[in-house]
Amino acid sequence: MRIAFITFGHVDVTLSLLKYISKEIDVDIYFMFAKNKKKESIINFENIDVETGFLNRKKINEILGIKIQEYINNNFGYYVFIYKNLNSKNFNNILLSYKLGNFLKKKKYDCIHFNGNDLQQLWISVFTPKIPKVHTIHDYTGHTGESNKWAEKFNKFLMFSKNQKIIHHHLIGKNRKGTLNIIYYGPLEIYKLWCKKRILEKDNTLLF
Repeated sequence: MRIAFITFGHVDVTLSLLKYISKEIDVDIYFMFAKNKKKESIINFENIDVETGFLNRKKINEILGIKIQEYINNNFGYYVFIYKNLNSKNFNNILLSYKLGNFLKKKKYDCIHFNGNDLQQLWISVFTPKIPKVHTIHDYTGHTGESNKWAEKFNKFLMFSKNQKIIHHHLIGKNRKGTLNIIYYGPLEIYKLWCKKRILEKDNTLLF
């Protein structure tokens, strides 16, 4: 089986997951960013100029850095794809999703796994109609202060779709049997790469 794992954010979670999935199946990860969104968890390339679409290998390695590349260790393929902005209705973004869809079809994946709730995955799905889809929904409702009505509406839409869904809690699990799977988080071991010394309590205290 070949899987395309397309992640909109949640880079730290995804890397740990794919390290273990890749032991059993053939999987490639697609990191999705935009020219006005170049920072997420352990990746930050706000000081690097990029074009839209697929980045070349030299630029990808510059963005990921040595530690992340060593963690991946060629266990799975990885790509970085850049949209013009975060507007799902932007014609240039739709065209980019079309090009991505054609690329995915040529790779002959058996499944596309979407991670996150960016609306661009709707366009990607339209342009890859014959490839089965799985959706991981991290936050069915937004955290306090992070509410996004369109994201929450999209999550509700996904819950009623026939595609397989994955969530990390029992909030809505009782009424969606058949296509809903509850999988809890494990440790995000990717962060261990940056642990070079014991963190003293005084350096790890939040002050309010």
